[in-house]
Amino acid sequence: MMQLLRHAPVAALLLACLTPLPAMAAAQCHVAPESQQALPALVGRTTYPHAVQQAHDVSLRVVVDAQGNPVEASVDGSTSADATRRSAMRWKYRCDDDKGGIAEWVLHQPAQHCKMNLTVKGFNPPRYPPEAFKAGTEGEVLIGLYPQGDGLVARHIIIAQSSGSTVLDEAAVTAARRWSFDCDAGMEDAEPGQEVPVNFRLN
Repeated sequence: MMQLLRHAPVAALLLACLTPLPAMAAAQCHVAPESQQALPALVGRTTYPHAVQQAHDVSLRVVVDAQGNPVEASVDGSTSADATRRSAMRWKYRCDDDKGGIAEWVLHQPAQHCKMNLTVKGFNPPRYPPEAFKAGTEGEVLIGLYPQGDGLVARHIIIAQSSGSTVLDEAAVTAARRWSFDCDAGMEDAEPGQEVPVNFRLN
């Protein structure tokens, strides 16, 4: 009995070391409103170009680093989840401490009121850069276009996903600057941007 008592503190210490500690909750983070307003969530290729997105809510969960940059994002409920995820990865975030954390919220995706004018787009196709053609460089660029209601060129153009070639990316943006939209009267400032794929293929 005395021997058991003598070793009891050691046994208790071993038991404490083997018992898993409770997981610490990650700090709460929030998307920076000015970041989100500057680049509203894009609508992906699932709705381009024939259908328009109806208004709906999307659940977002974003892991944020100590500098307020997104590390990874998951999306639930979006009709174009990949485009929404890429949008969330472009925004900046603020956390309750300086160690990063998790941002979870419900994002309202407004309805679309603009469609790409395919006639204008067809008359202004991207031109294959000669240097890329000679080098055999291929790729797909996802261009993000933010429409405006006057039917003119997009108010804002971004590279939503690079082809991996700066030359191809620039050629896609140059073409996109000549494209336009057809918008109905219900368009608002919150009109979603649209991801448009631009493919450069040698065959």
